[in-house]
Amino acid sequence: MTIAFLLVASGFGQRAFAQQFAIRSNALSTGPLQTPDFGVEIIAGEHSSVSFSVAGHYKPYGLDTKLITVQPQYRFWFSGRPLNREYVGVAALYAGYDIRLGKGIYNGNAVGAGITGGYVLSMGKRWGIEFSGGLALIAFNQKRYTRSDSYEDYYAGDSDWANSKGYCLMPFNLGVTFIYIIK
Repeated sequence: MTIAFLLVASGFGQRAFAQQFAIRSNALSTGPLQTPDFGVEIIAGEHSSVSFSVAGHYKPYGLDTKLITVQPQYRFWFSGRPLNREYVGVAALYAGYDIRLGKGIYNGNAVGAGITGGYVLSMGKRWGIEFSGGLALIAFNQKRYTRSDSYEDYYAGDSDWANSKGYCLMPFNLGVTFIYIIK
């Protein structure tokens, strides 16, 4: 459903491109952070593309953390050839998490939007490596407490309630991503 929407919204049928669709995985996220990442990117025009990525983990390195993220993104390519050389983009983010580190417990979600930029180095006809980074404003809504607190204190009736809300400006979309172009 999401891919069908992106195809229609991007004007997929307006012009035939030799490279229409790519799959991608962020090695920085998947490797050292143990948060597998998978995405797709669809060329929307001579200078634009849209991408959609999901990532998540469950207890990486034995830490008691769970995370799932979803990130749609629009990119403008300066070279006139998407998936090649430099770009700037705007992206949104949703994350759901349950993190238990030390005595602290953080359970909630976050949404945000930011700007991103990067460079794709072509490694042949179908392969590329992308280096990216950006900055985002993230809003979070979470239950925050310590292991010694009574968990029941964080319920109001039958529903959970957040005791910690806020905004933060943070690095965003950092990555070294491998791209495979599908024709």
